[in-house]
Amino acid sequence: MLINAAESEPYVQSDDCLMQNFYKEIAEGCQIIACILKIESVVIAIEDDKKLAFIKIKNAIKSFPNFKIRKIKNKYPSGSSKQLIKTLFNKEVPLGKRSISLGILIFNVSTIFYIKRAILNSEPLIERIITLSDAQLLYQKNVLVRIGTPISYILSKFNIKNSSIILGGPITGFIIDDLNFPILKTTSSILKFKSDFVENLLELPCIRCTACSKACPMRLLPEQLYFYSKSFDHEKSKRYHINECIECGVCEQVCPSNIPLLTYFKKEKLELKKLEFQNDMSKKFKKLFMLRQRRVHASGLINENIIYSNNVIKEKRNDSIGHKVCESNSFLNSQHIMKIKLESAINRAKLKRNIK
Repeated sequence: MLINAAESEPYVQSDDCLMQNFYKEIAEGCQIIACILKIESVVIAIEDDKKLAFIKIKNAIKSFPNFKIRKIKNKYPSGSSKQLIKTLFNKEVPLGKRSISLGILIFNVSTIFYIKRAILNSEPLIERIITLSDAQLLYQKNVLVRIGTPISYILSKFNIKNSSIILGGPITGFIIDDLNFPILKTTSSILKFKSDFVENLLELPCIRCTACSKACPMRLLPEQLYFYSKSFDHEKSKRYHINECIECGVCEQVCPSNIPLLTYFKKEKLELKKLEFQNDMSKKFKKLFMLRQRRVHASGLINENIIYSNNVIKEKRNDSIGHKVCESNSFLNSQHIMKIKLESAINRAKLKRNIK
């Protein structure tokens, strides 16, 4: 089990604050998950700039022999799960698969903390630590807030004037226009910047400089994915593995044409998910329709046999002379109908089993 305690994005220090103040509970959370899932070894990855958190976590796991702590370089995007596996174990996650295929289970350090709170303290996830900061680093605070709290309320409590606000990190975060937007369970920071820092730059045509391809940590071709995403060519974007994009935003930072590549990639990935969902639903409904058609066909054969057998009964009753002959014919005919129904039920069961 790998515990991701890396925060490579600048300004964000929420996980660092969590480890410094709740290091014992994090160690207990690791022990709980390792016991439930029968984990052989636990590795906690912390960046080298978090010295105080490293010391406290190291002292907290001394009594656990299968726990290890590893330092990694503070290099963006080392906090990504695939990059973290490559750094620590020199392994790459196969295409289209997850880390569990390599025998590695990854959890964020905050997830571990809240799992412990849920199991031992019976507390739901109702609050989290977020970082309040500005571009000049005139102030930087970590505060514990309730999930659902409006951003405007937090800014008013700390006497922060309304200005350009980014929710999340400066690279992967997004600008908030409405300050009534609430704090979510995935919110890590609230960053205040000057208006000239977040002003919309003019998007220029791509010059094919390949700077984005050289900077991409996943070794993709962002310039090709940009053209396919812009032209809604879903087949080619999927062929060029757009789903392997970790949305780190490095390609967008190095682009000299100010192209919002990350925005295009996110939209394209959403469109691919919609198409995949529609294909799955169409296959499901087609299967249900074929099952219904076969049931209708089988019930139609039963009705035809019943009508034919009833006509035979009427003819025999008209031709018969004695009362006993009519009773015997009706008894034999009812047995014949039951036999037909039983055979049709067996055929329907066989059809369902073959389709499954």
